[in-house]
Amino acid sequence: MQTIAPTKNRELVQGCFWIALALLGFVLSFGFDEPIPNYRYGAASWPRALLALLALLGVCQVLWAVAPDIRRRIDDSQEEGSTAPAQFPFLIGSLPVVYIATVSYVGFYLATPFLLLACLFALGERRPLRLTLVTAAIYGFILLVFGRLLYLPLPVGNLPGFYEINNWILIGVRAGV
Repeated sequence: MQTIAPTKNRELVQGCFWIALALLGFVLSFGFDEPIPNYRYGAASWPRALLALLALLGVCQVLWAVAPDIRRRIDDSQEEGSTAPAQFPFLIGSLPVVYIATVSYVGFYLATPFLLLACLFALGERRPLRLTLVTAAIYGFILLVFGRLLYLPLPVGNLPGFYEINNWILIGVRAGV
């Protein structure tokens, strides 16, 4: 009798669990969906955005479990020696601390791309094109969700120059530039 489920089945069950949890949360969010003055999306929009992200991650995990061809392609690309192992564990742990300490001075919109780039580098990615594209994709997604869809006020910094640049970025995001 086998007591440990194969990895594929375990990942499939976990993915389905996250999708079901996100759907349950979405259904429950209708209980507190009240209008908020000066915010057109209502009180449930922020939790629903997180639940949608959770469901998307669950779908990705299910696809990962049922599509061995995806795994094979990723494993083959990693065998090329294109990335180095994470060689800076202290840097990985200290990056969020430095980010939190500086974001109120420098601003979210300027500090975040550098945090993303530093995290990717500390985790072992060394290819400049991939570093740039992944950082830009994640940063663009964050700007879209927080700046354009949810209109959340994020720190714009309080140092001269940084404040103006962060506001310029925020105005551009909200204007759809």
